[in-house]
Parts: sequence; C-alpha cells; structure tokens
Amino acid sequence: MKNKYINKIQQIKNEISGLIVRKITISDKDVHIVFIPQITNRDSISNNIIRPLLQYNKKESLNLDNIFSSVIYIDDVIEDSDESKIENYVLEGKTVIAILDEDKYLVANTISVEKRTTESPQIETTIRSPRDAFTENLDSNLSLIRYRIQDKSLKIDYVTVGKRTKTAVAVVYISDIANKKYVDQIKKKIEGIKIDGIMESGYIQKFISNKATTLFPQIGIVEKSDSTCANISDGKICIMVNGSNLALITPKNLIEFLDASDDHYDNTYIALFIKVLRLEALFITLTLSALYVAIVAFHADIIPSQYISHCIFKDYGSCECPSRDSTYGNGSRVVKRS
Repeated sequence: MKNKYINKIQQIKNEISGLIVRKITISDKDVHIVFIPQITNRDSISNNIIRPLLQYNKKESLNLDNIFSSVIYIDDVIEDSDESKIENYVLEGKTVIAILDEDKYLVANTISVEKRTTESPQIETTIRSPRDAFTENLDSNLSLIRYRIQDKSLKIDYVTVGKRTKTAVAVVYISDIANKKYVDQIKKKIEGIKIDGIMESGYIQKFISNKATTLFPQIGIVEKSDSTCANISDGKICIMVNGSNLALITPKNLIEFLDASDDHYDNTYIALFIKVLRLEALFITLTLSALYVAIVAFHADIIPSQYISHCIFKDYGSCECPSRDSTYGNGSRVVKRS
C-alpha cells in the first residue's frame, strides 16, 4: 500500500502542469523522483541522482538513509517528513525523492533559473567605483555582498511574500551594527504584506513606507554592490527581492540622496567640495525660478531700466507704453524703454 508521501505526489501531479514523476525500481524498491523540468537543472538530476541510483549494486537494501549518505552526489540535500511541504519544494525548483514504506523523504536543491550575467550599472554611473551591478537573480546578488562583507555577523533573513508568486525577499544587515528594533519592525512589515504577487522591489517599498503620502522618500534604491555594502556597513538594512535588479536601503535621510559612490574613492577635500556644489545646485534649482518671478512680477522697480526690453506690469494686460513718469491703475510704475 502506498504511504502518504506517494499519495501526495500523485495528487500534486494531477494539479501541477508539467510535473515529472520518474519512477525507478531498485532492489524491489520503488524510488519516486519528482521535479518540474523548467526550473530545475536536469543535467544535475540525471548525473547526480538518477545515474547513481541506477548504478547502486550493494548488498544492503536501498533506503533513504543510504541514498542520503552514500548514493547521490547532490551537495545540498535535506530530510523532511511534512507532506504539506512537498508541493512548495517542487514549485521552488527542488527535487523530491520518496520511497514506499519510508516515514520521510529527501529534498535535493536542483534549482536552475535563467539569468543574465553581471553587467555595468545603468542608473548609478560612476568613474572610479566598481561596475558590478545587481541582476534579477537573488543568489547572484547575495554572492556579490558576501564577496565584499566577509563577516560572521552579516545576517540574511528570508521572507516569502505573495500568495501566488511566493517571491523570496532577503533582509540583509550586520547584526551587531544595525538597530535590532528597526530590523524587527521591517521584517514584521514585510511578513504582514498580503498580496497575490511581488514582481519588483518597488512593491515592497510602497508597503513598508511609514507614510505613503510623504513627499520625501524614506527608502533609497541601489544598483551597485559596493554602494549596498557601504550602506550595510553603516548600520542600514538592505532589502533584496528575487526578480529585481534594484535593492532597497533603509533608513534613508534626504542629505544622503546627494551622495555618490565616487565621493568615497576621491580625495576627501575634493569629495567635500563636490558635495557642497551639489547642495548649492539644489538650493539654486529650488529658489532661482521663484526669485525671478518675484522680482519681475512684483518688484520690477529694483531692476535697472536699461536691462528691461519691454514694458513690465504687475498684471498681465495689454501694453500701451505710456510715458516714463506715468503709473498703472493700481499704482505700479510703468517703465518705458527709449
């Protein structure tokens, strides 16, 4: 009689399109290998799971303990006994191995997702800083962070978001630097997101912002791994979403949006001078247009007459160009260029 795992496998086979259940009989034992071909490494399944099983010729009876310890070549294998997790394992791209009359099953990590290679950044263009930008693959992005921050205190907490998509979200921080209360608050907000699907990190950004109507951004986006690692080293929290090439950094102050990666690699005084220029440019951008309108429309008499090429009125009416000493109806002086 089939055990509960085999029954569950037959059930999900009828529910999931494209699911493959490979049955191998070895030493009077039926081994069921379950996977979805589109999201698994089929070469790894064939060479590291099926071939070693077919070549098994030892005298002792085949069981899951033997398969786990001395048969298959997969490096990442776990044991589980919860039948409700079989469907999730298969949908993640993992391979489930089950045997009749066994009280557990094996889960082999054979995930394979099409991805592009690491390329130069498109948003954060720099001169001196490294040019390795994030891709849409979460593992590749985390490897770039692990490469730069080789610290045992670096923590990566995973949260699954999305009822339909079951998107993996990673919260990255350094435990002895980041604010523990703020980390817990961010994780709680992410876990509380109720939505069918998460396609990009912008979805997460909208849900975890304290005030959705605020004009000032509370969360920044980064594309480069060195910028991300610099923020993490400062005690900030990085949020990465599988399928998105942009990571989120929180908390973020307004002044930090004027920062550039090259500032950390150039001379200190030059970097400070450039940052002051950015502040001045921001101030001029916000005030110059308003100052011009205020002078021209309301205080035209402070402008020397030789710089005015036409009549200036407080109200935008027709220009009759009266004499220099005449005044407009509301008392505003009319200036006529000779």
